[in-house]
Amino acid sequence: MKRLFVCFAAMALFAGCSQKQMQPVAAPTWYANETYFQEKNSLYVDLPLDKSRIVMFGDDIADRGEWLMFYGDTVMRNRGIALEGTEHSLYRIDNIASYKPAKIFVSTGMRDVLRTDSPIPAEVSAENIKELFARAATISPETELYFMSIIPNGLMNAEQVAKAAKINELVKAGAKGYKYIDVTTPLVGSNGILGEPYCWDKFNLNGAGYEVLAKTLEPYVGKTALNKAADREYPEQFAHYKNRVSIFNSLPKTAMPVVMLGNSLTNNGPWYELLPFNCLNRGISGDHVEGIYNRLDDVIEQQPATINLLSGLNDFIDNSDRTPAQVWKSYEKLIEKITKELPNTQLVVFSTLPVNPITKFYDGINEKVAELNKYLSSGTQQHKYIFINLAEKLMDENGDLDAKYTFDGIHLSADGYFVWAAMILSDPTLPYYLNFMDRMNQ
Repeated sequence: MKRLFVCFAAMALFAGCSQKQMQPVAAPTWYANETYFQEKNSLYVDLPLDKSRIVMFGDDIADRGEWLMFYGDTVMRNRGIALEGTEHSLYRIDNIASYKPAKIFVSTGMRDVLRTDSPIPAEVSAENIKELFARAATISPETELYFMSIIPNGLMNAEQVAKAAKINELVKAGAKGYKYIDVTTPLVGSNGILGEPYCWDKFNLNGAGYEVLAKTLEPYVGKTALNKAADREYPEQFAHYKNRVSIFNSLPKTAMPVVMLGNSLTNNGPWYELLPFNCLNRGISGDHVEGIYNRLDDVIEQQPATINLLSGLNDFIDNSDRTPAQVWKSYEKLIEKITKELPNTQLVVFSTLPVNPITKFYDGINEKVAELNKYLSSGTQQHKYIFINLAEKLMDENGDLDAKYTFDGIHLSADGYFVWAAMILSDPTLPYYLNFMDRMNQ
C-alpha cells in the first residue's frame, strides 16, 4: 500500500541515510506486550527525523511524556515504547541513530528489572545499554547521548530495587560516549522508591513526576521546562486516565487549532508528525464516551478551531450489555456540550472502528459498531457536525478491521494511521485543511 502522510517527502530524503557497517541486532526474545511494540515500532520505522531533533527514546518514561509540550519546542520527538526492555531498545536504536538527531535521551531497563518469568541479570541489562550507546555513537558520532537512570518503583521488591541500583551503577561506571543523568534521586522518597506525589499507580509518572523529570533534564536538553502540576478531580478515574489527565493539566495552555480527542486509537497516534498543523493529542487509552464527557472542560479551555473525535469501541468491549442506542445517547450528550460550549469550533466525528477476528473481543462487537455508526452518520444535521466514515476505509470485505492495518485486531499499525491522516487532509469540508492549503499556496 502506498503510505500516505505528510512526511512522505522527508522519508524519501532520509531513506538513503548511510551508516557504518555493523551486524544488525537480533529481534527481542521476549515481550511484555508484543503487539503494542509492533504498533509503535511500525510508526517509528517510517516516521523520519532530522539533525535538529531531540529524541526521547526507550520505555514507559519516554513513551508517556508529552515532551514537545513540556519544553514548548517542536524539535522534541517521542520515540518511546512502554513495556519495552533493554533488548527492545537495543534492537531499535540503529534506526533512530541513522537519522543523526542532535540529541538522544534513553530511558530503559525498568522492564528488565520487573521481569519475573525469566529474570535478567543486572550485568546483561547494563551490557545491552552500553552496547546501545556504542552503536548510536558509531552510527552518529555528532549526536549527544544521555542515559536517564532507572527509577525504582512500587512494583519492585527489595531484590529488584537493588538490581535497578546495580544496573545504574554499571551504566554510570561504563559511561563512554554518553552522559549518565541521575533522575532517580529527585523522584524517590525516603524509602528509595517512586511514590506520591509523583505517581499514583506505583510506577507511572503523573503530572508532578514529569514536572520534576523535565526540570532535572533542563540543562541537558538545553530548554526550559514549562510543565507545572495542576491536578483536578474527575468522575471517572482508572489509573491510566488519572495519570493522563494529570499530565494534560500540567502543560502550558498553548493555542492549538486542532484537538484529537478519543481513546487509545487517538492516544497512540503521533499526530504532530502525521498532520501538518499544530494539534493536541487528548486521547486516553481505555476511555469511554462518558469519560471524554467528564474531561471535556479541559478541551473547552483550549478553544480549538477543530475537534476530531473518535470513540465508542470501549463502551462495548467493557460492557457487553451496552447497546448502540445507549452509546449514541452518551455521544449525543458529549456532542451537545461541545456545540454549546464551543459554537465556533468545527466538530468532526469519525466512525467507530470495527475489530478484527484475531482479538478475543471479536464476537458480536462489529454488529454493534455498525449500528452505532448509523446513529453517528444520521445525527449530522440535527447536531451540526461533520461525519467521516474512517471505518469504511479500514475494513475488509467482511466488514472487519482489515488485518493489514492492525497487529492485535483493535489498534492501528502505521499504515492504519497513514490512512486516517490522509482522510483528514483530503476532506475539503474541513476548514483547517483549507486554511492550511491557502497558506501553503501564498
